[in-house]
Amino acid sequence: MVEMKLIYSEAHKARWSGLEFEERMGIASLAAVQAERSWDPDRGQLSTLTVTAIRNAIRNAAAENLRRMTYDGIHVSTLLPSQLPPADSPNPERQAIFRDGVAKLPRDAKLLANLALHTPKAGKEGGDKNVLRSLKEHLRKNEGWGERKFRRNCERVRALWEG
Repeated sequence: MVEMKLIYSEAHKARWSGLEFEERMGIASLAAVQAERSWDPDRGQLSTLTVTAIRNAIRNAAAENLRRMTYDGIHVSTLLPSQLPPADSPNPERQAIFRDGVAKLPRDAKLLANLALHTPKAGKEGGDKNVLRSLKEHLRKNEGWGERKFRRNCERVRALWEG
């Protein structure tokens, strides 16, 4: 029987994968069970087979997650429905990829992206038609952002959009 300490250790070491710890533990546990079922005592120790199976399973899951997040655009976004951009884009797949990318941005860039996507341009009631200029002023007053921080986060969001 495989020890949980071995499963925990391998799941913990796989932080590089980008997967949540609970997901890594599930993958590792399943791989350990499968390794135990296919183990032949004449071919080596169970722990060696288990570690190899766990590492391969996590590596495969991480690669699959990366492909899914990058290409297919169907991965469910971690954003709330109120945070989604309007559906007027001619390419819904690109929109889904952008939403998933926004979810992975640093906190400040995510804040800027969500504010920019949901701040209406000034209409009949007047005001500034330049959304970024209004956001820059708002973030300076309310969040204490400086020019450099604002530009850096704008560049992150633009790079994602143009991606």
